[in-house]
Amino acid sequence: MMTNARQTRPLGLLVLAAWPVAAAAQDFDPTLTDPAEIALQCGGSSAAGEIVFAQCAVCHEIGEDAESGVGPHLQEFVGRLAGSLEDFAYSPALVALGEQGVTWERDSMHAMLADPASMGFPENHPVVADEQARNDLMTYLRTHTLPPAPAIGEVAVPEHVLAMEGDAAYGEYLSGECAACHVPGGTDDIPGITGMARGDLMLALYEYRERARPNSTMQLVAQSLGEAEIAALAAYFEGAAP
Repeated sequence: MMTNARQTRPLGLLVLAAWPVAAAAQDFDPTLTDPAEIALQCGGSSAAGEIVFAQCAVCHEIGEDAESGVGPHLQEFVGRLAGSLEDFAYSPALVALGEQGVTWERDSMHAMLADPASMGFPENHPVVADEQARNDLMTYLRTHTLPPAPAIGEVAVPEHVLAMEGDAAYGEYLSGECAACHVPGGTDDIPGITGMARGDLMLALYEYRERARPNSTMQLVAQSLGEAEIAALAAYFEGAAP
């Protein structure tokens, strides 16, 4: 959502002087990692935001391997100081925003997306006029701005979850998705979980939820499970015959 200096016309900086430096304040909780909590905080849908992002993707990459090109990459964008990536030549206007301490937070992103030219972006920069579409886009960007993942051994299952008596019948109902990959006895690439101790399975799921275990598919699966569902799956698989 920023453009390379080579494509940007000379910009008057008086609009920057009017932009409140208070916009630099952190107004998103940077510690959140749960997609549902992020969506609630941002007021949008990441899936809908990904659709909105299609117009941004013409110039911007996002994702773990994203690189800057026509525009700077937008991985870890939320909370970033404006004009601060070392591998991108920003316009003077964006550099000036960063010098004022402006970071990309809720208010500054709304202002930029609704009226890019007022913040020093080129006239042809895409406008996202609809407020909900901006919320959706911010939600999508926030899901790509996550705190560092903890290490294995730094994640613990909450005591109240460990104490839950999971519904094994419900766990069996939920287990169909697991069984698609986790066969009894496991394979060379995917471990078996049939007969796994409930505490161990709970811990593994929480480690995926917190991204301590580096498998994006399992991270999404674990993040979609509530406490009762984790307890139910753990109860079912512990009692299932190998």
